[in-house]
Amino acid sequence: MIKFFRKIRYELMERNKTGKYLKYAIGEIILVVIGILIALSLNNLNELRKQEQTKQSYFNQLLIDIDKDTTVIANYIFRIKKSISTYESYLNMFKTPDLSSEEIIVKLKEVEVSFPVLRFNTNTSEVLISTGDIKLMPAEIRNVLMDLKRTKILISDLQIQNDAEYLRMLMNARQLGFGTYNSRLDNQPKHAEFLKLSENNREAIIILEAAFRLKNFSETSRVDLLKRILTYLETLKIKITKAQQRV
Repeated sequence: MIKFFRKIRYELMERNKTGKYLKYAIGEIILVVIGILIALSLNNLNELRKQEQTKQSYFNQLLIDIDKDTTVIANYIFRIKKSISTYESYLNMFKTPDLSSEEIIVKLKEVEVSFPVLRFNTNTSEVLISTGDIKLMPAEIRNVLMDLKRTKILISDLQIQNDAEYLRMLMNARQLGFGTYNSRLDNQPKHAEFLKLSENNREAIIILEAAFRLKNFSETSRVDLLKRILTYLETLKIKITKAQQRV
């Protein structure tokens, strides 16, 4: 094709047909420009197609993550509420007047001491952010993803700070001999008397009550934040589904 156009140019120049040559040259330039524009358009369409495929892949993975997180978080909320109920049961006991110290201690031992360590599935959202592909997401989806990330960070910070302090206080009470260690000595009265653990019960109870208050505050706040995350997840799922339907 190039040789063909070159042959035409030579023939026009040899015949001194300058006007026709100029017209031909301009036409050839226009054809080249049109060819370049077509190539760029095809390249842009190909890039848009690749971006759309990548975006749809992210959508599918996000929907999988949403379903997993929803199930996990619902389980977290159930476990935390169950723990909260044991502490509320302990507090409600004080509505009964003239309780003995022994009755209070027995009820205090029924308060749930453990707590779930919250872990979220953030792989897809982290990849979106680290690769810069977050820009492929529609603004309304991008905003929910960022709100979701901020809330998860808030929960993690709360967990790191309050849980560490709670465990420290719990360990202090344990070191005073309250709880499991005491129960192991129920059939060893001589050894229990030798250790004089009962003398530490007052201080241990004060520490435990402070620890459980902190734990209850943390758990109540955590449930509220987890419910907020569930709302974000539901909103995100709806928006992603609508975005897929628009394709």
